[in-house]
Amino acid sequence: MKNAKNIILLIIATAMVIVATYFVYSVYKEIDVPSERNSLSEMSNQNRIDSQVELRGEMEKDKRSENNEFTIYNENKNEINLSDYEGKPIYMLFWKMNKEESVEMLEMLNEYYERYKNSIAFLAISVTDGMLETVSSVEDFVKQKDILIPIHYDLNSDAILSYNVNELPTSISIDKDGNIFKTNVGTTGRDALEATLDILANNI
Repeated sequence: MKNAKNIILLIIATAMVIVATYFVYSVYKEIDVPSERNSLSEMSNQNRIDSQVELRGEMEKDKRSENNEFTIYNENKNEINLSDYEGKPIYMLFWKMNKEESVEMLEMLNEYYERYKNSIAFLAISVTDGMLETVSSVEDFVKQKDILIPIHYDLNSDAILSYNVNELPTSISIDKDGNIFKTNVGTTGRDALEATLDILANNI
């Protein structure tokens, strides 16, 4: 009788252990699966975010490329677009007549104009403000300095904004395919300038 009672108690205890084990497993499974799902969901969201960032970067790159087009004006106030020189190397100089370094760079560039004018498009872009520096005052200035390079006028700041020009003078060299291969802020030495012009002149 006593042995039968012990057997019954053993069976009950074993059953309780099995039930408890099953319960713990069920709880763990309920916790673990959502965690795994959440992890996969987070990875998916991160991949989606990374893709959006990459796409946005490509869009911004394209936007910058489009914004490099600008409109300036010649001495007759006719519109000149950068795209007018498509297929030809370009040397752009952003300058201002009341800045000594700008004038120095313009005069130096002027010395090479006759030699390279047939193979390079020279854009000497005067950053006029319409008050202290006007088209009329710049015209008088370049005549006094015997500047041969045709002067263009950035009347609406279109050009300097397109190329993020923050300091003057700034020179930008563009090859015939429209790629910027050199940017120089401030003045440059004659040897360096001539070397740059030689590269541009042979990029035809």
